[in-house]
Amino acid sequence: MAHSNPLLQSATDAIGEWIESATASGWLADTAPQQLSELATATPSELFDSTERPLVVGLFGGTGVGKSTLLNRMAGQEIARASAERPTSRTVTAYLHHSQHLDQLPQDFPMQRLASVLHHQERWRDVLWLDMPDVDSVAAEHRELVLQWLPYIDLLIYVVSPERYRDASAWTLLREQGNDHAWQFVFNQRDRGTAQQLVDFRTLLAGAGFVDPAVYATASPPGQEAPDDDLQALLESLDALSERKLIDELARRGVTERINKVLTLADSLASPSLANKSARRALQDQWNTHWDSEKAGITSSLGARALQLSAHSAAQAPHAPEALAEQLIDASAAARIDAAIGGFVQALDSTGDLPRRAAKASLSDWRASVAERVRADTAHALADEMAHPGSSLQRMAIRCLTVAATSLPTLALLWVAWRVFNAFRTAATDAAAYLNMNFAVTAVLLILVAWALPWWLARRLKPSNQSVLERGLSRGIERSLTRLHAQMSDLLDSLDAEREDLDSQLRQIQSTLGAAAPHRSTGPVDPSDAGAGLSEPLKRLVAAK
Repeated sequence: MAHSNPLLQSATDAIGEWIESATASGWLADTAPQQLSELATATPSELFDSTERPLVVGLFGGTGVGKSTLLNRMAGQEIARASAERPTSRTVTAYLHHSQHLDQLPQDFPMQRLASVLHHQERWRDVLWLDMPDVDSVAAEHRELVLQWLPYIDLLIYVVSPERYRDASAWTLLREQGNDHAWQFVFNQRDRGTAQQLVDFRTLLAGAGFVDPAVYATASPPGQEAPDDDLQALLESLDALSERKLIDELARRGVTERINKVLTLADSLASPSLANKSARRALQDQWNTHWDSEKAGITSSLGARALQLSAHSAAQAPHAPEALAEQLIDASAAARIDAAIGGFVQALDSTGDLPRRAAKASLSDWRASVAERVRADTAHALADEMAHPGSSLQRMAIRCLTVAATSLPTLALLWVAWRVFNAFRTAATDAAAYLNMNFAVTAVLLILVAWALPWWLARRLKPSNQSVLERGLSRGIERSLTRLHAQMSDLLDSLDAEREDLDSQLRQIQSTLGAAAPHRSTGPVDPSDAGAGLSEPLKRLVAAK
């Protein structure tokens, strides 16, 4: 049923949309939308088409406290059945003026359990009386019927008797519903009790948050008035409350309290996963610790596999980096890496900082491609190592020796050529200047050593195929696992940004609706403030939050 109050409808719709969004993204439990739908946010105004509606008064209490007899006395006629049979109230009896009509009863209401009695008493033109079933009845449907009607009531008259004023069932309901309604209390059949019981009843009400409760003691003997009967005082108070301005004030307060309930539910659903602004650092620390532990085992396992693979593949040519990476990161290795990430996600529930469903929703696509990412990083590192084998110092030394293997023999040849030329030049005047066999052998050996030594050293420094493959695969493992760690950190950042966005949306909704709930409390409330903002006739009728 749509709310007749636009602000309450707006609050319910806004929070409903927010809950649906947060639930879809995994931040709230699947039951969150249902919790909102089950929240009692209906108002009495929804029962009537006209804005000039009556005050809706409900009488409720335990079995045998005399509700029906009391209602008959208040109405001045027999409208409710009172009997020795227990429970006596099997239906809700509505007693209303003939000019009033219950226009818009909810579709799910059991209409067969509603009895309407019309009257012509002008005194009660602006009051709709509801005689409720016994809340402590053994019949569960009686309590369910009471709970169905409660949101549509302005004023609850809680009726007790000396024997039943400490009834646990009724008190539970009282404490659950205390802030949603105005309350009056009738200590009925007082002639059967003691003054101390009445004092004790007031003490119980004070414990429930009613600072100065409106308590009326009625004797209700059949057919006569007792001198200490507060029935007339009760009727006069109802006369006063049926004034239009007080009905409107109760209606406004009811809307405020129902908005409070909606916003409080959203608060409770959001905490702690959305409200914990320090969770990001804790999650990062948790991930770092988890991954450091898992990475050590994965690196050791893949490292041993890389040694075997490089030894087996060293004699094969050409070496395809993608094929080697595929063999290294096989299905078993991919499953182990995914299990390490999944272990972190599974552990999130224990912290309460990040719901597992939100993490799964955000990580699902990334986790599905983790194995391919690791293979790609490993293949890239291996291809880079094959294109540039060894360390940078090795490569520099090999380049220098390669240059030396060319330049040193060249210099040796130039030196030999110079000696030959110089020998022929001086031989014209000095026959001893001619070169002999010793020079020839020395020259050949010099040239050979100048070329062979740097060539041999370069060959010795050049990494073997096995070492290149081993180094490339090891670097690929380290690079890919380091990148996985960084990618998870980035995903945690995006999740934290999503959390902040949802939290900001909720705070914005609360801020927008704050003016409609000026007495909303986020902490303990001083009992003396129970009726803050209400007119004097209503202050005694509400409980401290």
